[in-house]
Amino acid sequence: MVDISAPHSKISYGVELRRRFYEVIEKMHVSRLIDADFSGKGMRGRTRYVAPVHDPEDILKCLE
Repeated sequence: MVDISAPHSKISYGVELRRRFYEVIEKMHVSRLIDADFSGKGMRGRTRYVAPVHDPEDILKCLE
């Protein structure tokens, strides 16, 4: 029996965290802060390669 009065069960918490992670990745990709391309390999999952769009040294120079 599952206690539905608990704020987060282990299963739902993991799903929510994973969903939130993908939402943040997608927002950063749409904003062109990162490149997040699907690998296209494999039969299951949604493997993405995440890479920064700008060189970190250039970003630091702009912030100075």
